[in-house]
Amino acid sequence: MKYLFPTIVLSSFLYFTSCSSDDSPDPGPQTISLDMVAADLELDWAITREHEMPCGGDEVGGGEISGSVTFADLGGFHLELSSVWDIENQLDPADVVFEPEGPAGGPVARVFEKHEYPYDFMFSPFTGQCETVVSATGEMTLTADDGDTIFGMVEGGETHRLDFVMEGDGVETFARVDIEGGTGRFQNATGNFVTHTITRFDFDENRFVMDQATVVPGGTITFGGQGY
Repeated sequence: MKYLFPTIVLSSFLYFTSCSSDDSPDPGPQTISLDMVAADLELDWAITREHEMPCGGDEVGGGEISGSVTFADLGGFHLELSSVWDIENQLDPADVVFEPEGPAGGPVARVFEKHEYPYDFMFSPFTGQCETVVSATGEMTLTADDGDTIFGMVEGGETHRLDFVMEGDGVETFARVDIEGGTGRFQNATGNFVTHTITRFDFDENRFVMDQATVVPGGTITFGGQGY
């Protein structure tokens, strides 16, 4: 009987420990709307058909953007994204999905799908020479302040030709992004969203600039939950 009291105490400790708040039921994965409330993005580089084709490249254009974005229910992230649009194979008007906000005046090019990346450009946007120094990977990364990262891949979309001052001096792109996992709390994340950017050639600065960069309402991300 001298061992009875310690045994009861130990059993009680194990019971209440197993019922502690740390072992509360797993709430499961959660789905959150990707509502962008702020963005400070830059155009890292842009290449037009008129740049690429004389260097032996395809009839395509492309670019890369990066910078900070903030979502209403997720907080702040650093975004990186590159894409290519296929000018040779234009969309039939019946297949155009998005309504451009800029002065659209011409054909609509399709954005590359994931199996068509990466594309190594033949023209360098940094030197103006025919040399391969940039590649559009179609990859998207969103890195939170704590280092947790969301991975995605461009899966099509459309690019509208814009005519600001002269024909074709701008483009408006809607790129569909599939979320394909992540790290930390975003491990195994899924979802999708559409980026919307407007880029034009600034004749005073003699370079391309980005007038608008946002996320089209309706995108979502699903993450969390044990074993998700």
